[in-house]
Amino acid sequence: MLFFLGFLLVWPVWMRGGARPEWVGPVPWLALAALGSALFWPDRERVENARAARMRALHGFLSDPLLYVGLAFLFLVSLQVWNGPRELEWNSTLGFWFFAPPPRPNLPVFSIRPSEAAEMLLWFGPAWASILAIRHGLSRERKAELLRLLAVNAAWVAAVGLIQQASQAPGIFWMGKAEAPFFATFGYTNHAGAYFVLASVLSGGLLIRELGRDDGGENVVWALPTLLINLLGALFCRSRAAITLAALLSILGSGYALRRLRWRYTTAGWAAVTICLVAVLATAAFVFVRVPGNVVREEWKGTTLAEVRSRVERRGDPYINAAWQIWRDHSWFGVGGWGYRHYVPLFVVPDNPQRVFPEGSANVHNDPLQFLVEFGAVGAGLLVLAVFLLLRPSVRILTSLARRRRDGESRSFLYRIPPLGLALLVGPAVIFFYSFTDLPFRSPAVLWLWFAMLTCAPDFLEHRSSCMEKVAITPSKQVG
Repeated sequence: MLFFLGFLLVWPVWMRGGARPEWVGPVPWLALAALGSALFWPDRERVENARAARMRALHGFLSDPLLYVGLAFLFLVSLQVWNGPRELEWNSTLGFWFFAPPPRPNLPVFSIRPSEAAEMLLWFGPAWASILAIRHGLSRERKAELLRLLAVNAAWVAAVGLIQQASQAPGIFWMGKAEAPFFATFGYTNHAGAYFVLASVLSGGLLIRELGRDDGGENVVWALPTLLINLLGALFCRSRAAITLAALLSILGSGYALRRLRWRYTTAGWAAVTICLVAVLATAAFVFVRVPGNVVREEWKGTTLAEVRSRVERRGDPYINAAWQIWRDHSWFGVGGWGYRHYVPLFVVPDNPQRVFPEGSANVHNDPLQFLVEFGAVGAGLLVLAVFLLLRPSVRILTSLARRRRDGESRSFLYRIPPLGLALLVGPAVIFFYSFTDLPFRSPAVLWLWFAMLTCAPDFLEHRSSCMEKVAITPSKQVG
C-alpha cells in the first residue's frame, strides 16, 4: 500500500510540481490504487488478523466526516465543470464586455472553461484520497516511513535543481529553453521555494527525532544530508520569500534543537557543536556578503524593507480589489476553477499603453482569497471544514499536553511536544500564512505534501514506545 501512496505523492514533484495537467495522467489511477489498498490491505495492529484490520479500516473510512466533506467539495467542482463554458461577449449598446449565460443558466454553479475547471479535480481528488489512505490504512510506523520517503525525495529533487543551476541548464531536465525562471522541476521559483521550505521543516523534525533516540540515531547518516540539501534548495531557488523563511526557520530550529538535545552530550561535545554551528553561519554570511554574483545575493539585490512591507500589505492593489469584487458578484459558488484569470480583465485596466497584463496577473497571489473567488463561500467553507477536521485530533492532543503542566510536569509546553510532531504543525502553519502573499497551494506538489503532514501530525504529537522500534523512553528523555 505504501508503494501506491508514496508514488502518488512523489509523482507531481517530478512532473513540474503537478502544475501541468497533461503530465499527471497516472495520478487518478494511483489515487484509486492507494485508497483501495488502504482499505483492503491496511496495516494490522498488534492483535489483528487481516480480516479484522480490513473491517476496522472500512468502518473508519465510512464513518470519517472527511470522506463526506471531500465528496461534497468534489461534487461542487464537478458541477462547475459540467455547467460550462461561458463565452465572452460584447454589449455594443452599453459598450462593455460580459460573459454569456452558461449552458444551464438556472444553475448557479458554472465554469468559464470546463477543461481548466477540471484541473481542480486532479488537484483535490488525489489529495483527499491520500488523506483518507493515510488516516485509515497506515500505522504510526508506516506514516514515519512515508514522511522519510517524502523528505528524501524532496532532497533528490533539490539536488537536481542545484546541479541544473551549477551547470546553467537552459530548461528543466536540460530540455529546451525555459521561458521563465525555474528551479529543479518547478516552473515557478516561488512554488519551489514553498516546497523546499516545507520539506526542510519536515527534514529538521526527522533529524532531531533521530538525534534524540537512545540508540544514538542510526538514521542520522541520511537525515542530516536530507536536511542540508533541502535547505540549500530553499536558499538557491531564487525565491526571496523562501530565502527569508529558510534563514529564519534555520535560526529558530537550531536554537530549539540545541535546547532539546542538551542532555545528549557533554560540555565539551556541546562546545564542539556550537563552534561548528558558528563556523557554518559565519561561512554562509561571508559568502553572502563577499562573494560576487552568488544566487542568494543576486536575488536580494535592490530589495528594501519598504518593498517587502508593501508586498505583504498590498494596500490599493487592483488585483486584490478585483478579486473581492468578483467574489461579491458570485458569493456562494464562485466562478469555477481558474475563473479569476478570465474575470480580472473586466475589472482591471493594465497600467501600460499596450494594455498588456503583467506576468503573474492570472493569479491573485493570495491563495485563500483566490479559492474563495473560484469556489465561493460554499466551496471555500468545505475546504476550511476539511482543515478543521484534520486539525481536530492535533488540537485535542495539544490541549491534553497543556493540562499536564498543572499535574506537575516541569518542562515547558513546547518541549513536551515531540520534535517531529511539532515540525508537522509548524511547516504547514508557515506555508499557510505565506499563502496570503503568494500562491503555494496552486502547486499540487506543495498542496499534497501540506495535507500529508497535517494528516500524519496527530500520531507524532505524543511520546509513544514502539514495539517495532524497541526504544525505551524515560520521562526525562522523551523525544518522540
